[in-house]
Amino acid sequence: MTKDETAILAADIGNIAADILLQINKHKISPTFVEQFYLGLLVRERIILRDASEILKNNHEQQITSAFILFRVLLDDFIRLFSVY
Repeated sequence: MTKDETAILAADIGNIAADILLQINKHKISPTFVEQFYLGLLVRERIILRDASEILKNNHEQQITSAFILFRVLLDDFIRLFSVY
């Protein structure tokens, strides 16, 4: 997988997270404390994936370490997600 393909994939997954949040907001449910945690992760995922996608698109292959750091942050979030569940 190339850097550009990864950037597109990251942007697409971030857009999916945004779509999920829009669908949830349309139903106007009042989330519990744990559900707020999960919604916060969706918001955070959208922001981080958009940033990682832009880094991958705009930087040379030798200057994408910050994208890897952002992906590691996402990985840590999902590890925490399974520990909360």
